[in-house]
Amino acid sequence: MRLYLWEGKDGRPIGLFARAWCRLRDPQYYAHVPLTKDSCEVWTERPYGTKVWPAGGSPIAVVDGRLRIPILNGIRRDATDGAFYIIGNDTAFGDFRHRLVASVIGDE
Repeated sequence: MRLYLWEGKDGRPIGLFARAWCRLRDPQYYAHVPLTKDSCEVWTERPYGTKVWPAGGSPIAVVDGRLRIPILNGIRRDATDGAFYIIGNDTAFGDFRHRLVASVIGDE
């Protein structure tokens, strides 16, 4: 697993979880990101620039106070696979990084 971090044009921190490699038989992995109220948003590239959390009908779920975010892999299993960008709101880059590094990775 890889965690990519950078700063957006507006100064907000951005994170992306991605698999370094995978096989067809591998399960879908998820990052369980610690959540505080309105601390972040999740966007996807499909269609370009779509906010998927918080949003109605979101593929992102909140489980036990953590956002369950699919991790990008090289195998597209269905139309909902893709990159999910986590964008911090009113969060210092260091705090945002710490929260993402503390995320639990699982395949449930």
